[in-house]
Amino acid sequence: MSNEPPLPPLTSQTLERLRKIADGNGLAPNAIQLILTEENIYTIEGEMRLIPKCERQGMRYQGNVRGKDRRLLPSYAALQNEADKLQKEFYESKDWLPKAIAELKSIPGQGWGQDGAQITFPKQSAKLAATEACPTCQGKQLITCSQCQGQGVVICSHCGGRGIETCYNCMGRGENPVQPGQPCPVCLGKLVTQCRFCHGTSKLACPTCQGRGGTPCQNCQGTGNITEELTLNTIVVAQFKLGSGTSLPTGLRRAMERIGVPDLAKGHADIELTVPEPEEDKSEGQATQNQGPPSEESTTLKYRVRVPYADLKLRFGTKAVMAGAFGKRGLLFGLPAFLDEALRPWRERLQQSGNARDTLEKATEVRVIRDALALELSSQGQIVSLRKLYPIGLSPECAKEILVNMALVLKRFTLHSRLLVALACFIFSAAIFSGLFLTPLHSQLTHSLPLGFEISLDFVLLISLLVLSWVGLSKSIQLILQRHFPHLKIALRQKTGRIGYGMLGGIVFAYLLIITMAPMKPTWCLRLMGSLLKMVNPHH
Repeated sequence: MSNEPPLPPLTSQTLERLRKIADGNGLAPNAIQLILTEENIYTIEGEMRLIPKCERQGMRYQGNVRGKDRRLLPSYAALQNEADKLQKEFYESKDWLPKAIAELKSIPGQGWGQDGAQITFPKQSAKLAATEACPTCQGKQLITCSQCQGQGVVICSHCGGRGIETCYNCMGRGENPVQPGQPCPVCLGKLVTQCRFCHGTSKLACPTCQGRGGTPCQNCQGTGNITEELTLNTIVVAQFKLGSGTSLPTGLRRAMERIGVPDLAKGHADIELTVPEPEEDKSEGQATQNQGPPSEESTTLKYRVRVPYADLKLRFGTKAVMAGAFGKRGLLFGLPAFLDEALRPWRERLQQSGNARDTLEKATEVRVIRDALALELSSQGQIVSLRKLYPIGLSPECAKEILVNMALVLKRFTLHSRLLVALACFIFSAAIFSGLFLTPLHSQLTHSLPLGFEISLDFVLLISLLVLSWVGLSKSIQLILQRHFPHLKIALRQKTGRIGYGMLGGIVFAYLLIITMAPMKPTWCLRLMGSLLKMVNPHH
C-alpha cells in the first residue's frame, strides 16, 4: 500500500485529464509523470464604485409638444425647477442603490470585472416639456413685413399710385386707331383709362407678404410657439478595478490576462460580493450647509475571488516541461503538442494508405485518427471540429495534416465507383437527349406550344437531369462509404470532387451537341442561330 500523500485537486484533475487524452493515442498514460507541483487557492480582491448619474438631455423645436409621454409644465422656468427637483430626489433618496445591487447579483459573477457597465432605471427617468410664445414674434406667428410696413399693400408700380394710365388702345391720342376721326372706344377720347393692375385703387398687394402684412417668423417657423424638452436619464455607472495589494504568481497573472478579468466569472473562480452597510442619515444642520446642485455620491462594493492555480513540472516521456493549471475548470497553459510526435507512426500510415483498407485500419488504431475519420464521414472535417475534441496536446498543423490526408484516403476509396456512376449518369442523360431531339418526338410535343413554354420545358429537362445526376452520384458515395464503415454516421450529402463537376460539364456538352446535330432543331435554337448569323454578317 502506497504512503504517498494525495495530490492537490487541481493537480490530480490535470494529470488525469492528460493521461486520458494520451490513452489510445500512441502515448502510454504512465509516460506522463508529475515531477513537481505547487498548488494554492489565491485570493484576488477587487472593488466596484457605483456612481449615480442623472443626465439631462435638452432640445428645442418649433411648435407645440410632440409625443404623448411628456409631462407638460407651464414655463421654461418651471421646467428647469422640476428637473432640478427630480435630479435632487434621485441623488438623495438612495433608492438606486438596492436596485443596482440586485441587478449586479442577477448576472454571473455578480458584476465582477464589469468596468464601465451602466445600470438603467427607466421608471425613475422622465421626459419634461414646456411651451412658450416665440420671443421673436410674441406668438403672432408673423413678423411685420419690411416692404409694406404691415399694411399689406404697396403703391402700384404701374401707375405710380395715380389709379389711371395712358390709354393702351389709342396710346393716349383719344382717337380710335381703327376708325380715324372717331373717339377711342376704351378711353372715350379722354386719353387715359383706369389702371389695369390696381383697378384704380392705386394700391397692389405686397409681393413680399402676399397682402398679409407680415412674413412667417423664422424663429418659430410660423407656429408662434417654441417648445423646450428635457429628458432625465437616471443610470448608475460601474467603475471596477483590481486590488493593488494582491501578490499573485506570474503564471496566474498571465492566465488572467489571457482569459480576461471579467471572464473569471464564467466558472473559473468563486466570487463573493460584500455590500456596505447603509450610511446613517445626515443631520438637519449638515443638510442645510450644502446648498446648491445635487452631488453624485458613489458607493463602493467589495469583491473577493478565490481561484485555484498550480505551477506544474511534468515529464512527457523523456521531455520535462513547465505548465500551469488555472481555475475550477482546469485550463492548461504552456503544454507542448505532445500528441504530434506520439502519433507520427500512424500519421505516416494514413499518408501512405492509398486505397488499401488494411493500411487505413492500422492508421485508425489511435483515437485521434478514428475521430478524424468520423468527422470526415459526417461532413464536419474542419480543423476547429477536431481541435474541440483535442484542445490540448494536438497542434493545429497536425490536425490539418490528419484531416487533409483522411479526405484524400476517402476520395481514393470511392474513386472507381464515382467514375462508374458519373459515366452511367452521363450515358443516361445523353440517351434521353438523343431520344428527344434526334427523333421527331420533341417537335411533336412542342409544335403547338408558345416559344416561352418550349424554352422552359427544355431548360427544366436539362436542370432536372443535372440535379438527378448530382444527387445520384452523392448518394452512391454515401452507400459505398456506409458499406466500408457500417458503424459510423455518414452524411447524406457527400463531396463529389472534380469527377462530379466533370460529369455536369459533360452532360451540358452532350445536350448542346445533340441539339446542334438534331435534324429538326427546336424553334428557340433556330432563332438563336439566326441572331448569331445576323451579328456575324449584318448585311446578309
